[in-house]
Amino acid sequence: QEIIRERADVVIVNNEENRQRWIWLYGSKVPVELVPTGCPQHIPRPGANPFSGRPKNIIFLGSIAAPRMLEMLNALAVNIGHLVDIHLIGLNKVCMYGGDDSCALDGRVIDHGEVPERDVWNYIFHADIGLAFATGTLAFDNDVSKIFNYLRGGLPVVSETPIINNSLIRQTGHGLIFDYGSVDGMTQACLDILGGAIRQGREPVMNFMASEHSWERRSLTYSTIFNSLLR
Repeated sequence: QEIIRERADVVIVNNEENRQRWIWLYGSKVPVELVPTGCPQHIPRPGANPFSGRPKNIIFLGSIAAPRMLEMLNALAVNIGHLVDIHLIGLNKVCMYGGDDSCALDGRVIDHGEVPERDVWNYIFHADIGLAFATGTLAFDNDVSKIFNYLRGGLPVVSETPIINNSLIRQTGHGLIFDYGSVDGMTQACLDILGGAIRQGREPVMNFMASEHSWERRSLTYSTIFNSLLR
């Protein structure tokens, strides 16, 4: 990073926390530009409902990469698994990240494993809530890209502090944030959304994400940066 500071014309980071950290460590000699992750501008049209159980469905999209994330998902299944179906769309990788062979999904969580990207959007379209859990207390470990995809598909999000991307939930009003480690807070947030706490429809947030946070929009930011360096 010292070499980067000496040689680079610009440093690009993906969140404000990293921007502030770079400036704190290395100063502002090199411009630091913020370019977050993004989401597709164009996504498949909704297909047939992939859920065949209860009428209400909650999904966790992506890999479970920390024991505490598995504990939170299992706790939710224990609390409201009798009211709503809870689905894992991805892989349980806890054993690769400090867990042991006992780190198993609760039997009330429906495990779909890996799903082709095109089909993932259909799960997002037809679900009622998307879950986002922190891997730990540090913001730098919690840049959770799945929130971009949930919102791009218009899916309300229940998210845990200190996830950096919670700023998108606050900005759009399309979800609820619960305190770190609070199973009761997570459960109540899900019940509130299932009970109609999010009044707006999906289309406004889908359009917002497509216009303001698409990969095409991000490419324009990069283009502007690169052109400025070539002048």
